[in-house]
Amino acid sequence: MKRLLKNRSTPTFFQAMAIAAGMIFVAFSLVFIINKVITTTISTPKELKYTHLYEYFSGKTKPVKTLVVFANNAEQRFGGGFLGSYAILQGDNGKFKLSDVNNIYNIDYDSVNARLALPVPEYMKFLAPYLSLRDSGLVHNWPTNAQQAMMFYKADTGDDVDAVIEVTPQVLRDLLKETGPVTLKEYNLTITDDNFLEKVQLEVEAGKDKIAGKDPKAGILTGLAEVLMQRLTAQQNLRSLSHYSNLFTNLAHQKHILLYSSDPTVQAQIEELGFSGSIKKTDYNYFQITEANFGADKSSPFIDQKVLYNHTLNSEGMSEIAVDITRKHTKPQSFPYTNPYTNKPDWLIKNNISYMQVLVPFESQLKSFSGVDKLTSSYEKPIQQFSYISLLAPLSAPQTVHISYTIPQHLDMSKNITVTTLVQKQTGGWPYELTYRLQTPSGYHLVASNNIHTTSLEDNIVELHATINSDTVISLVYEKD
Repeated sequence: MKRLLKNRSTPTFFQAMAIAAGMIFVAFSLVFIINKVITTTISTPKELKYTHLYEYFSGKTKPVKTLVVFANNAEQRFGGGFLGSYAILQGDNGKFKLSDVNNIYNIDYDSVNARLALPVPEYMKFLAPYLSLRDSGLVHNWPTNAQQAMMFYKADTGDDVDAVIEVTPQVLRDLLKETGPVTLKEYNLTITDDNFLEKVQLEVEAGKDKIAGKDPKAGILTGLAEVLMQRLTAQQNLRSLSHYSNLFTNLAHQKHILLYSSDPTVQAQIEELGFSGSIKKTDYNYFQITEANFGADKSSPFIDQKVLYNHTLNSEGMSEIAVDITRKHTKPQSFPYTNPYTNKPDWLIKNNISYMQVLVPFESQLKSFSGVDKLTSSYEKPIQQFSYISLLAPLSAPQTVHISYTIPQHLDMSKNITVTTLVQKQTGGWPYELTYRLQTPSGYHLVASNNIHTTSLEDNIVELHATINSDTVISLVYEKD
């Protein structure tokens, strides 16, 4: 089949970073976790769940084929990031075999995508006339994205897969923090977690491999991955294995590693461990901010985001929410390169153009908004979406969007009350600072909070601060006077 790719840009450095992250993750994360389990004398229920996952993905009972996709969260999508690369992980008789990591464009055929004719979201229509495997990240509920990726992979290749794993480049960066600098003599470079964006970027765009007509990503990134793999395999003692298993578990909770299985029993275990990237169903108040960067400008890591969340509870037990979302582009226009198609200079990091969605409880009622020209409200059980476009130039003034709404939850104010809000982090998303303020009617006093950073501002108003880098529950308990 002939590929028709004129409407898309070529994969970039950041997708290449995800390739290396994925190579390392697939080779080691499950192995480290299970090695910890095997060498622990007393297995806890959670460790047994890890064991079951390992046995499944390694094909101990029957062969399992897993599609591994690498999400470029520098170009954020609701489902983690733009998918630029993939690999196939074969599990058979308890052993793993990993295919080469491939450019997703090698199998993602526009002729197939056009035939499938999945509806394209309005904000994506100028980027793509039809959805494709590389777009399998447009839904907030990540298992839905995984199912779509399996469908496209089947349509493109004729092959079925049993499971999907997604990773972001954060895996590689955290490994560099742990293992220390990597010196690549062939490139005369020393790579650290602080400089690897700049150093590898320059080598990819204008280094020796590119000058020689070789694949600049495969050379330097494969070399970097090989050194890290050698260091990790040298870790033999239980303490080291336990440390790395905790590292990968934290990355999963931060939604930089996500798992999906078409086996309902296995998927239930993934959900229970918190590795699924699902939209959580809850009777509590709910809040999530999500970004889909459709400017292809790779600026998502450089957006400083702060949220002020004012929650007012009245004497009838109804709540009104007022949210201020402040975003600032902190990076100047950076990483100049020559576009190979136009032979004109360009910048990898420039304006941030993103489609923002604020997810709130189903059947919330929008009261007012300011800071943007247009805000739309739509429903998608179990959530409602408030959507707007955010445009930020490098080092420009901050943008603050104010949204006011009521939520459908009703508390019985005739007795002691517990006010609970679930704040979910976006899949593959970047951390942000949240200030939460709750004002209650007179006649109630705070007796407990699950957050150590809770302070009283004045009568009936409390404030807490949190860094949202994983799903967070805020719970405040009040006694009635």
